[in-house]
Amino acid sequence: MKNYKQCDIILIGFLGHFLVPVARFFSRKPVIFDSFVSIYMTMCMDRKTFKPNGILADLSKWIDKTACNDADLIICDTFEHIKFFSETFHIDPKKIVRLWVGSDNDIIRPGSSIAEQPDLIHFHGEFQQLHGVETIIYAARELPQYRFRLIGDGRQRKPCETLVKELNLNNVTFVNPVPYRELALQMGEAAICLGIFGNTIKARTVIPNKVYEAMAAGKPVITADTPAARELLNHRGNAYLCKIADPESLADAIKTLMSDPELRQSIAERGHQTFLQNCSIDVLGKQLRMECERILGMEKKDMDRKLKFSIITVCRNAENDIEKTIQSVLKQTYPDIEYIIIDGKSTDRTLDVVGRYRDRMAQIISEPDTGIYDAMNKGISAASGDILYFLNAGDTLTGPTVIAQIADAFEKKFVDIVYGKCHYTDIPENRRNRYTKARFHANSIWEIARNSPPQQCFFYRQHCFKNIGTFNTSYSIAGDLDWILRALKNKLTPCFTDIEIANYSLTGKSHQGGGHKYMERFSAFASNLNAGELVWYILTAANRTCARMLSER
Repeated sequence: MKNYKQCDIILIGFLGHFLVPVARFFSRKPVIFDSFVSIYMTMCMDRKTFKPNGILADLSKWIDKTACNDADLIICDTFEHIKFFSETFHIDPKKIVRLWVGSDNDIIRPGSSIAEQPDLIHFHGEFQQLHGVETIIYAARELPQYRFRLIGDGRQRKPCETLVKELNLNNVTFVNPVPYRELALQMGEAAICLGIFGNTIKARTVIPNKVYEAMAAGKPVITADTPAARELLNHRGNAYLCKIADPESLADAIKTLMSDPELRQSIAERGHQTFLQNCSIDVLGKQLRMECERILGMEKKDMDRKLKFSIITVCRNAENDIEKTIQSVLKQTYPDIEYIIIDGKSTDRTLDVVGRYRDRMAQIISEPDTGIYDAMNKGISAASGDILYFLNAGDTLTGPTVIAQIADAFEKKFVDIVYGKCHYTDIPENRRNRYTKARFHANSIWEIARNSPPQQCFFYRQHCFKNIGTFNTSYSIAGDLDWILRALKNKLTPCFTDIEIANYSLTGKSHQGGGHKYMERFSAFASNLNAGELVWYILTAANRTCARMLSER
């Protein structure tokens, strides 16, 4: 880090999770994070060292997410890996690029060995769960005519050695780890190289080094047929794919290749060509350089670029209320706002009022819908902004700088949701003491239970809806409550800002639902809480109701 002032970009590699926030804080330079390994995936889902719902699991997930949030660009090795990071840590997939792992083809290349041994099957690795070495051993039991050489060490090696002894196999040899250059010689001796076969999520989301190395060495490779593998490999084309964690399928694959020298040679040649075209040092270096140049270009543009806001107003037969809502949006000083009207096929003069402002609208959609949340979901589909906000007909933004202030809040730190205060209007006389300028701390389910903030308080990043879905249209009143509970349960990060955002009318549908409203609220909580939390919520709600009744006497 001592020479960081002389660089344009800081690239942080393998297991650099703790360095990313340090680099971000001290250098203020663009940071690229090569997230080759997820600590959470490795420790909780692959090795199962941490309990999934334990403190250490939450800590490992926080470490992964913090590193990704603080990086300007994240590198993953497959689209499946990108999908895992995006969905698990709520990272915008646009922030992640795919870059194959590759191999050092200056060291591992065809012809690295003097002579091939026609009966030798090669594997090398760290004997981890994702490797599925036990699958190789059971396949070896079915193929006594072939020799299996397993190079490496790790947590699973001793259990694998024990398994070989129990099965009384004489055709499996364990070899301690060798230097990289010698590994190239060992691979060159083999007729076939093996990839991975473990039945784990990591095995399904990555392509391991050993597959790239086999292709670099010009060797036919057999590996498990997974979504990640299919991104680069095609069966009987540049690799031979078998069923995951299936010794019989692996044994059949080995027999097929060993009995067909032409197919074996064809796979080896096509695999090597695929490697040279996609995964060599030169190709990967050029791709990384392009990403660095893109980041530097983005940094320059970002000085002028602002977040784009999509404000969505849903309405039906709102001729008396819609105009003040529209005007409050159009008065905003923030420069990059797209305004979308979703109308439920109004039968009054609503569309005439909206039509007066047509030239300042991004979209006006008027068609029947099944309810307010169906209309809001249409707005989500139509929106192209970075940040989404829903302002219903009859509600208004409190001033012309609201969006500018919210944009500033989002730009100060990378959070998923920003929320503020609402000013209640049209308050019924018998409820006037209960509603003021409300400040809601929506950082936990319990705060939601106590305060139930209206959707007009919330601004959402676009990727939130991609990660956890849109509004549940089975609700007619509590769909936004259900969505916020899902967001918190999935650990989306909210941030409170002390800004009075909207004037919110209490004459809306959510305040006229009677018993149905409370049934929907209960359903939303029941869908998102466990049994203990639900009991706590019921007791809390009952206590608040009693206190309210006593205060109104």
